[in-house]
Amino acid sequence: MSHLGFYLTDNKNKTIELPVAPEEVGFAFDQDANFSSVINLGEVMQMGLSKLRQIEINFIVPRNLKTPSYITAQKKLKSAYEYIKFVNDWQRSRKSGRIVVSDTPFNLAVEVIGFEYKFANANDTEYICKLSLVEYRHIESKKIAIRKPIKKAVRPKPPAQKAPPRPAPPKAVAVGSTVVVNGQLHIDSYGGGPGQTERNATRKVNIIANGRACPYHVTTIDGGWRGWVRASDVRAI
Repeated sequence: MSHLGFYLTDNKNKTIELPVAPEEVGFAFDQDANFSSVINLGEVMQMGLSKLRQIEINFIVPRNLKTPSYITAQKKLKSAYEYIKFVNDWQRSRKSGRIVVSDTPFNLAVEVIGFEYKFANANDTEYICKLSLVEYRHIESKKIAIRKPIKKAVRPKPPAQKAPPRPAPPKAVAVGSTVVVNGQLHIDSYGGGPGQTERNATRKVNIIANGRACPYHVTTIDGGWRGWVRASDVRAI
C-alpha cells in the first residue's frame, strides 16, 4: 500500500510531513457567479473566474513523538514544539509556501491565513491543531523605462494658417460606457421580442454583440437589466 503523506513547505523551502495523517481535510473549489434578471426571460447566471482555493486541515501532534503507534510520518521532527514553531514562523513571514499530498495530484502554492493549537478533553498528551490555508497566485508587474527623446535642432518654420476646428468625433461605445438610449428594447441581439421604448434614458452597456441587429445590451445605472437596442438608438456620453 502506498504511503499517504501530508507535506508542508514554508517560505524558506523547508519541508515537513505532518506526524499523523489527518482523518479529514476540506478542499473548497468555488467559482464566481453573477445572477441577474432579464426582461421576458427571468433570472440568468453569468459564470466568472475561479476563486482562490481554500484548505482546512485538522490534525494532531503527539507531545511524545517516540511512543504513539498511530504516527504515520516517515520522518519526524525532534519535538512537538518544532511542528508548532514551523507553522507559526511560516505564518509570520506572510509569504507563500506549498502543500503536497503524496500519491495524489494535489500540489498547491498556499499561504497561511489561520493556525490554532490546543489541548482538548482533558488530554495533555497531544496538541489539537487547525490549519487554514488559501491558494497563492503570483502577480507580476513589469517596470517600463521611458526613454527621453533626443532633441534635434529644428529650423523655425513660417507660421501656418490655422484651420477651422473640426467637430469632435462621437464617443465610441464599449462595455461599461454610459449612454443615452432612444429606441425600442428587444429580448435578444437579433431584434426578437420587441418591448418597451426608452426615451432619453441614461443607461450602461454591459454586453456587446457586434454584427447583430441590436448589438448593445443595456442596464440601468445600478445594474438592472433592460434589453438589447440598435446601434442607432445609442449615444455615448
